[in-house]
Amino acid sequence: CEAYDVDDTATLSVVDMSKLPDLRDAYDTFGLEALVKAYENPRNFFSKFGRGAANAENYGGNNKSDGYTNMVDLADLARGSKSVLTATPDRLIGAIDNAVIYKVHGEYRGKGGGISSFYSYNGNENSLASFINLDSASESNKLLYYYLVFGELPDDVKPILADLAKEPNAFATAEPEPAPVQTAPITPPAQTQNIFDVSQLEDTNVDIDADDNAFVTLTQEQMDLISSVHCQLLYISAADDIMLFLGTDADINADWDTGVFKDNFRGVWPMLDGHPVYVEIVEENDKYNLYSIPIKLNGQECNLQVAYVYAAEQYFILGAKKGLDSNGMSDRELIKLKAGDEITTLHYGTTISGDESDLTQVEVETFTIGEHPTVKDEQLGDGTYYYAFEFISPTDNNSALSKLVQFDIRNGEITTTVDNE
Repeated sequence: CEAYDVDDTATLSVVDMSKLPDLRDAYDTFGLEALVKAYENPRNFFSKFGRGAANAENYGGNNKSDGYTNMVDLADLARGSKSVLTATPDRLIGAIDNAVIYKVHGEYRGKGGGISSFYSYNGNENSLASFINLDSASESNKLLYYYLVFGELPDDVKPILADLAKEPNAFATAEPEPAPVQTAPITPPAQTQNIFDVSQLEDTNVDIDADDNAFVTLTQEQMDLISSVHCQLLYISAADDIMLFLGTDADINADWDTGVFKDNFRGVWPMLDGHPVYVEIVEENDKYNLYSIPIKLNGQECNLQVAYVYAAEQYFILGAKKGLDSNGMSDRELIKLKAGDEITTLHYGTTISGDESDLTQVEVETFTIGEHPTVKDEQLGDGTYYYAFEFISPTDNNSALSKLVQFDIRNGEITTTVDNE
C-alpha cells in the first residue's frame, strides 16, 4: 500500500482465532445489554447509540453516494456506546484487543480495533435479512437491529427483556454470560412501526441570533428521534432557471445539551482545483472528517475520497474509488489522481420552472487537473443560496429538513433571511 501511495485508509489485522469464543461471548452480552436498554426506552437509546455509530470508524462509505456496506469497527462502536451502556463496552473492547494480536492502519483509519461488525446504517430490510440469516451471527445483536429497523420485537423475547430490565446488576459481573433470548427463527413482523418518525421535524422553524447566525432549537423529545444534524446547501439562479444541490456537511455548531444547532456558513464551499463540487459527509471524527465527491475520472464514474484535518485546517485527497460490487462489498482499489486526468464534476439539480420533483444527477464541468490537485474551501461568489438543517434518524434512510435559510452574497457580504411562513 505504501509503495502505491494508497496506505492512508488501509487496514490489516491478524486474529488469534482461539480467542474468538471469548470475543463472541462479549459481543453477545454487549448486544443483550443494548437490547435491554432499547426495550426500556427505544428512541432515547437508539438515537444516542446511533450517534456513536455515526462517529465510529466505518468501512465502504455508508452514504448515499458510495452505497452502504453497513460495516462498522466493533471496538469504536463499543467506545461510542459508553454514554448509554455501562457494563459491557469495556469487556468487548478488551476481548477485541486480546483477539487481534497484530494490526496496522493508515492515517485515516487510526481508531479501529481490527474487527468490523454489522450496523444498520441505512435501515434496509434486505441488508438486515442477510445478517439475520447468518447462523453464526449473534442472536442478541440480530434482535437489536431487528428492533431498530422494524420498530418491534418478537413476542417471545419481551418477557425475557422485561425480567432483565428489573435486575440492575444483570450485567455488572466481570464476565456475565449472555442469556438466551431467541430460539425460533427470526422473521420480519407482519406490520412494522417507525419509532423514529422524523417527519414531525419537517419544516422546523429557523431563527436568527444577534450575530446573524441561523439556528434551530430542538426539545429532548425531538433529539431522541435523531442521531445527527447536518446542513444542506443549494444554489439557485432564476436567470439560468436552475437549482443545483451542492451537498451535505456537518459544519454546524451543535449543542446536544441545549438542543441549539447553529449554522457556520461563511460563503465558502469545497472546490477541486477551483471548481465547485458536490460533497457528502461520510464520517465525523474529533480529528478529521471524511467526504465523498462523485466525479467522472477519465470518463468513469467514481467517488473521490477526501479528508479534512482540523489541526492542519486543510483537505487531503486520498484517491478515487468505484462503487459497491454486486455483493455489496466496497472497492478496495484507491486510484490516485495524476496530472492530465480528465475530471467531470457531478451534481444533483433540476430546473426551477419544470415539474420535476426529484433532483437528477447532472454533469457540470469538465477540466484537466495539473501536477498538484487540491481541494480547498473557496469563495462561492455572488448569488442566492438556500441552506437547511437536516435531521437524520438513527437509520440514514429517514431524514427531515428545516425551513430554508436564504443567504444572498453580494460583493463578499452575506445577508441572511428566514421566512418561516
